[in-house]
This record gives sequence, structure tokens and C-alpha cells, in this order.
Amino acid sequence: MLHRLAHTAPGVRICLGAPAHAVQPDPSVAGGPSVTLACGRVLYADLVVATDGVKSTLQKAVTGLDNRPTPTGDAAYRAVVCTDLMLQDPELRPFCGDTRDDRLDGAGSSPAS
Repeated sequence: MLHRLAHTAPGVRICLGAPAHAVQPDPSVAGGPSVTLACGRVLYADLVVATDGVKSTLQKAVTGLDNRPTPTGDAAYRAVVCTDLMLQDPELRPFCGDTRDDRLDGAGSSPAS
């Protein structure tokens, strides 16, 4: 949804597949907030959305915290399933009832927040 909204907003530039090398989040620094890409290009913006995930290299630069994940031995899997064919099968149709539905399977399953 964010991608769709940003893509249609005037003056918005989306850079996919552009690894960030460094970030400068302080608006009081000359030029304002910026991101230096691995290729050396520097981008300045009012808003930078870093989607580098749980192993974020940019989080510390922005928040000052080195909040690395702690190994717990648990695993989480995500999947996106096209339900077109499932809806045609009477046995699978019940699994397609609520698009907001989360399935938890296995011993000790619990929701993640």
C-alpha cells in the first residue's frame, strides 16, 4: 500500500534495489537528512523509508540503538498465497474466509507482534 501511494504522489522518487551504505538523519546538518547509496550517490529527502528488515544496518544511525535480534531458536515463516484456485476447491475454500486471517501451526505456536 505504501508503495502504491508513494508511486502516485507528486515529487516522490522510489529507489528499489539500492543498497544504502550510510544515513545522515539530522535535519540540522547542511542539506538535511540524506542516504548514501552503495554506488556513492547521495539522496536528500524530507522522508526516508528504510526497509532493510530485522538485520537493519540503518537503525543505529537513526535511533542510536544497536538493537540486533537475539537468537531464540524459534523460527517464523511468512507466505503470500494466491487463493483463486483454493476458492474453487470446496475443501480448501474455508481457509480463504478472512483475508486478515493468520494461521498458527505447530507445537507452541503463538502470534508475533
